[in-house]
Amino acid sequence: MNWLLGGKTKAVSTTNLQAQKNKQIESLKKVNPKIQEVFRDVEYHVSFVSGSTNVCLRVSLPPQFPQEKPVVTIQPPAKHPWVDSQSKVVGCPSLNDFTMHSNLGLVIQSIIEEFNKNPPILVPFNINTPAPYYVGQLPSQSPVANISNMYPHFRPANTPVNPCTKTPVLTANGNQSTLENFPLQEPPHNPEYFSGYKMPELPTSFPSLKTKSITELNELMNDEGKLFEMLQNLPEVIKIEKERQQMSDECISLAEKNLKKKPVTEQLKKSLLKKLDELEMLQNEFEEESEHHMCLSDQFHPTSIQSNIKVAVMEADEKSEKIAEDFLNGKIDIEEFKQCFTEERTLCHCRRAKEEKLNQIILASGFYPHM
Repeated sequence: MNWLLGGKTKAVSTTNLQAQKNKQIESLKKVNPKIQEVFRDVEYHVSFVSGSTNVCLRVSLPPQFPQEKPVVTIQPPAKHPWVDSQSKVVGCPSLNDFTMHSNLGLVIQSIIEEFNKNPPILVPFNINTPAPYYVGQLPSQSPVANISNMYPHFRPANTPVNPCTKTPVLTANGNQSTLENFPLQEPPHNPEYFSGYKMPELPTSFPSLKTKSITELNELMNDEGKLFEMLQNLPEVIKIEKERQQMSDECISLAEKNLKKKPVTEQLKKSLLKKLDELEMLQNEFEEESEHHMCLSDQFHPTSIQSNIKVAVMEADEKSEKIAEDFLNGKIDIEEFKQCFTEERTLCHCRRAKEEKLNQIILASGFYPHM
């Protein structure tokens, strides 16, 4: 009744679909406390450790969620019976059978349990192409320097590599299989694969040795210093040494430039943090103002005003009836009855006329009552 009379009202309740969406998101946050909200009600990231690798599940909620099932992808790209070529999780039964009555938190938890039980095999990337940023890798870390942590199946050139680990896994149809059907592409076994530096061709023979006597050859064999000196004077070795020194100078120069930019970077970082605080404050103010706006919109909606007028008509009518009853019982005289009764009936009819006129306006304008 206080709501009808224009008293204190509550915020307009959300739609049933939005309420269901909020309920699903809350279930996701309860099961996965480390969840990261990227876009509210649209995208969430769930990070966890599978084996020895940091893995991120990207949960995308379509506009009609939970009537439509969510889309779950894995980062970084990996091979697993549940994952397709686009890094999309397609083999989880509870995800494929997702309905409005499912529990999103339990669905994501089942995917995490599967990846913990049977860790996905990460797909190597080409070192010459820009590497994406993955959860668990700091922006300041180089993909090359961090590649041993991100891709534990990579080994040095002199270490044997088994690209197909025969780990038993449970497929989507419930059958047990192995990962040997998902072969990995081995990186080239050479030292310059991760450095991007092309080694010059080294000679397989040394023509200068033909001109040396047996005594000189024996001295080279017995004296490592002379042998080392001869190798140091080879044109190819001299070229490698010059290039090494040039690369070292470039690294030092680049490091000095980065250090000079540190104050500017720190200042920009502080400015960014300040802007983020301002954004959060403005967002909170916006949500409060939006809630206040919805309250006022509901309070002054034509149908709400019509309801309040109806209540006022009933109150004036009841008051006039009370005055008539008091007059019949002899509690008031005729002069007072005529004055009070006439005022209340006039007020009652004026309010009823306003209510009827407002009802015509509502029907003509197409306003609908708020639910």
